[in-house]
Amino acid sequence: MKTVVYKFVILGMIIWLLVITIFLLIITQKQKIGLIDSQMLITNQAQKIASLYPKGNVPTEKLQQLADQIKNSVDFYARANNIILLAKHAVWGGDLPNYTQNIIEANKED
Repeated sequence: MKTVVYKFVILGMIIWLLVITIFLLIITQKQKIGLIDSQMLITNQAQKIASLYPKGNVPTEKLQQLADQIKNSVDFYARANNIILLAKHAVWGGDLPNYTQNIIEANKED
């Protein structure tokens, strides 16, 4: 009977240590905060579109695709790097890293 109690106590302690370890791992993975220049991202994509449509008659579907591509690339970069990205023009003070060029470079690889 005592061995069963000891085994139960040891098992409980192991489970407790496992729970604490997992909890500490989750807490220590803090997200970073950074900026993106949405105007620069849009300008960069607009230059690509302008080269495809030199006469300026860009289909509405293509413009929607452009907006979706920007949104998806920013979202993917933020998730892949565990970063909360804020629009540069919405932040009035403080110094945060700007990840705009990183996203533009990642889009060039696609």
